[in-house]
Amino acid sequence: PNDFMAQLNLVNFYSENGQIDAAVNTMRRVVSLVPPARPDYARFAEFFNQLQILQRDIQTVQQSPNDVNTRRTLAVRWKARGQAPFAIPEYQAIARLAPNDYDAHKNLVLLNLQSNHLDDAQRALITAVTLSPDNDKPLWQNVQAAINAHKANKFDEAVRAAQAAVALASDADKAALQAYVTLLRVLQERTASK
Repeated sequence: PNDFMAQLNLVNFYSENGQIDAAVNTMRRVVSLVPPARPDYARFAEFFNQLQILQRDIQTVQQSPNDVNTRRTLAVRWKARGQAPFAIPEYQAIARLAPNDYDAHKNLVLLNLQSNHLDDAQRALITAVTLSPDNDKPLWQNVQAAINAHKANKFDEAVRAAQAAVALASDADKAALQAYVTLLRVLQERTASK
């Protein structure tokens, strides 16, 4: 219980697995073990604060599960943490509560691509394209080309199309698309090494 690194590793495990209540409780212990004079104390305190904010967002959604805005706040927080498996259900709930919400469908495409869930991404893409403004159409054309090439195991083409999509994406969406490019490159390397 007094081993700082063991406790910090446990916080990271809980956090990565979406067990935020346990992460907050364990991080409370970590912060108590770190002397305030330590140079990185502020970093630990900030991480603890971020976990507590996430915990409050989760509790708010639990109290108001049909509130689109609370769902969106939580979804954005999960997405910013790079935790697509937890952001996806929130965006799915938004899409269910507000079927014409372009942002929800757009994020379902991007996060499902990042998670290598091509069929789910394809389904969300159909709705996203329908709801998208005209200036986003080229982005979705490149995403569709990447999906088609990916499904055909044509990874060179998929990477090129996904990179073109990254270039067209807003700053908020670049990270998810770049994660998809990285996934495609890993698949490309695996295929090449066979």
